[in-house]
Amino acid sequence: MRKFERVCVYGGIGLALAAGLGWRGPGEPAAASNAPGVVAPMDAIRLATVDILSLVQRLVTTEPYTQERDAMQAEQNKRLQPLAEALEKMQAEAQDLRPESERFKALDRQFGETNREFARIEAEARTLIERQNTQQVAGAYARVLEEAEKLATGLGYTHVIATRSGAPTILSDNIPGAVQEILARPVVKSNAADDLTDRLAKVLGIENVPMPGPDED
Repeated sequence: MRKFERVCVYGGIGLALAAGLGWRGPGEPAAASNAPGVVAPMDAIRLATVDILSLVQRLVTTEPYTQERDAMQAEQNKRLQPLAEALEKMQAEAQDLRPESERFKALDRQFGETNREFARIEAEARTLIERQNTQQVAGAYARVLEEAEKLATGLGYTHVIATRSGAPTILSDNIPGAVQEILARPVVKSNAADDLTDRLAKVLGIENVPMPGPDED
């Protein structure tokens, strides 16, 4: 009989957001713009920058995002729990049986069927959790963009460019990852006074929320 290891589905987001947000460069920045078809003269353009990704990462570590993820995780683990217990019980019983015995053979067949059902439900659970995570990130992203446009408009900016802030340190240990980090910084030079990230964090109520670590939700 094959060894069974209990698996609890975990639905964390953490720093995986940076790689899993579909972040393939700056994307479409939030922008407070003139009417369609009207080109503003260069002296009328005021540019601001915002680290959109860091704000989204911090926002999804707050309530009610974490509460929703915890509830989903508990719900999916509850579905898996009876099967996990059944598998452990069969494995424990089989340890005292001879492999050639009829009971062992019956248990082995039952174990295989139950284990396949466990794997099916576990895969389904992971899909549901990933879908929820994606929906949360999409909602947080939309909220950050909306607030960024409001803030920028109120401050008189005509355009907002999404770019990573902080020291341009490459953290990836592979070329594709390094390229993505480079593309995430379309702004080479800007005025720090025109970076709205900290002010936007206050608007969102996350000014005291740190960036999540690798093992955090």
